[in-house]
Amino acid sequence: MDWKFRWFHTAVMSCLLSFLMTLWVTLINLGWISGFLGRWLQAWLLAWPAAFVCTLLLGKPALWISQIVWNVWRTKS
Repeated sequence: MDWKFRWFHTAVMSCLLSFLMTLWVTLINLGWISGFLGRWLQAWLLAWPAAFVCTLLLGKPALWISQIVWNVWRTKS
């Protein structure tokens, strides 16, 4: 896989996941209150860089583990 595409894919994936997870967790913790969008946006802006690094570092190991588990399950059925 081309490294530029991998970085782009990592940016998109981490953006979407951090967007949804911070929205969900902020909504659970605070409820729909006045100033919710500002608090959620702050949480998302802090989470996205961390999510990017985690996705970049753990993407290939997660794929490798998934392939192993998938192959084990396929051979047992």
